[in-house]
Amino acid sequence: MPFSEKTIDFLTENRMHDSRDWFNAHREDYIKYVSEPMKEFTAKLAPMITEIDSLAGNVRISRIFRDARFAKDSVFRENMWCTFGRERELYLAMPCFYFDISPSGCEYGCGGPALAQKIASDYGIPCYDRDLIDDIIEEAGFSKDLLDKAENAKEIR
Repeated sequence: MPFSEKTIDFLTENRMHDSRDWFNAHREDYIKYVSEPMKEFTAKLAPMITEIDSLAGNVRISRIFRDARFAKDSVFRENMWCTFGRERELYLAMPCFYFDISPSGCEYGCGGPALAQKIASDYGIPCYDRDLIDDIIEEAGFSKDLLDKAENAKEIR
């Protein structure tokens, strides 16, 4: 079964309820509208990805639960993602192909930290310029505390 409006409906409802009880009562919907379509999607896409990069056959599918270490305010995510990459030993040094589906839409592409750093270096641009980001946040009127919290959670610096 492909992704459908019911996929988006489930992701939205699950995030709004943010409750293990609600999720457990609707687990069959999760399997039918989210989990199985994601597995089907990755199975169909994997052969095409390995034609591009024969070593990128390592498929990862996100869990519906957020990592409690970084998301203290909620239990469930409103998106599901998958990546096609190389084995874990090579993962940090090599880009991966990714796909993400959420109520906001779909996102896909190829990237990774080493690739981003190489492109930035080749073009002489900063890969991560905190001063530039601080200026943008200040100009937009947002609190820098939000960025500090995000950086600490993701260990960007």
